[in-house]
Amino acid sequence: MIPVHDRDSQIASSGARPRPGVVRLMLTRRIVRSAAKVALFVGTVLNAINYGQQLWVEHGASLWHLAFNDVVPHLVSSCSAARSQWATAGSVDVPKAVHRQ
Repeated sequence: MIPVHDRDSQIASSGARPRPGVVRLMLTRRIVRSAAKVALFVGTVLNAINYGQQLWVEHGASLWHLAFNDVVPHLVSSCSAARSQWATAGSVDVPKAVHRQ
């Protein structure tokens, strides 16, 4: 197997576009919007499970805890989508001359 840094330099020298980093992919509009939808749903369910009784009787809950239940699903969803897209982008066709047997 070719080390990653050698493979990436060989792909770059072959004229193929280098794949973007995971963090850059996480910040794309498509992934941010999709992750926001997941976070809104999952965060609402988590808040209802964890703080439903407190919110129902108007005792309130910590804003930080409520926000955390939305942020974590957003990060998990966006990281997962970006990693998936990153792995797919890494499967570019490399000329046979670049492959080592």
